[in-house]
Amino acid sequence: MNDPGYIFSAAFSIFSGAAILVIWIYFYAAGKLKSIFEERHEMISHIAAEIIVAVLLILAGTSYFLQLSGYRILLGIALCGLLYATVYAACFYLYRSQKILSLVLVLSSAITGIALLLIFL
Repeated sequence: MNDPGYIFSAAFSIFSGAAILVIWIYFYAAGKLKSIFEERHEMISHIAAEIIVAVLLILAGTSYFLQLSGYRILLGIALCGLLYATVYAACFYLYRSQKILSLVLVLSSAITGIALLLIFL
């Protein structure tokens, strides 16, 4: 329970999951989802996948702090989902010439990779 690597990975998972949910709630509340869906119809499945990953991240981090069985594998699955999402998003925004956002997502990918290493080493 006192392993700094697990504490970081679990806290990072909870923070990341909450941040993903807040971003999509903001887009919904601001009425921006309609324009997103008009631009790319496959975004419905993308948003659903991100919400699933966000919930998994929160559950995984919480499961560590509650010491529920299986927290290690749940953290691994959730963080792998986040790694995929951040790498994909970094490439997506780089293609759209949004270099700063892409850089932030590359940094997030690196932090996610570190969090994964910390739970499996």
